Amino acid sequence: MPIIVLNRKPILNKEKVLISLIIILSILIVYLGYTEMKRVQPSLMIHNALQQMNGYERLSLQIVEKGNGYALTFDGKLLGEKVVSGAISEYDLDIYLNRYGELFIKDLIDDTWKDAGDLELEELKYFFKMPFELLKQNQEKFSDARFLGGNEKEHVIMLILPTGDFFPYPMSEDSQVNCFLFIEDETLFIYKITFLIYENGEHEIFRRTFFFNDTQEKEMKKMIGEEGSISAGIEK
Repeated sequence: MPIIVLNRKPILNKEKVLISLIIILSILIVYLGYTEMKRVQPSLMIHNALQQMNGYERLSLQIVEKGNGYALTFDGKLLGEKVVSGAISEYDLDIYLNRYGELFIKDLIDDTWKDAGDLELEELKYFFKMPFELLKQNQEKFSDARFLGGNEKEHVIMLILPTGDFFPYPMSEDSQVNCFLFIEDETLFIYKITFLIYENGEHEIFRRTFFFNDTQEKEMKKMIGEEGSISAGIEK
């Protein structure tokens, strides 16, 4: 009889350990699954990615717009979420957008900085409407966002935005803006955002794409100098 007791005792201990491991593993799997589910939901991924982008004080920025018979390309820098400086190469226009949304353009005639309105280029403000700001203003649309594709390195998310932020005049009721976000999986860095503007539900008016890149330290120092000289010129 004592032999039987001695033989069963370690068996019971092994069973308890095995059961405990199974319970712990199950809890861990459920937790990890829930965490991953939260992370990969389109709306939450957009929120998390926007928070991540807040950590970048300076980014290189390229804006490419193509429409019926025209194309615009801007190359420059983005400071924070609102301040922009650079140039539109097709028209030799030097651009500076300050944090208050005031757009300044260097006059080609006298080489001085002037308000865009004074040069009859007020509508260019819509071209420089930064997508991070647009997205934050339309967070109620995030719940309708959906994945279009991607892989283990990146995700593509689509959502629909109102047209009011893209035009100085009202559009037809069936006009819409399809927004496509390209997000790196590991860092949640938004490296590209494309807006496709449609009228009458299917006619594409134009498409505007923002490309973002993290700048190197030497580029940051150069940007600080550029911003200071531009601001000084405007204040004069």
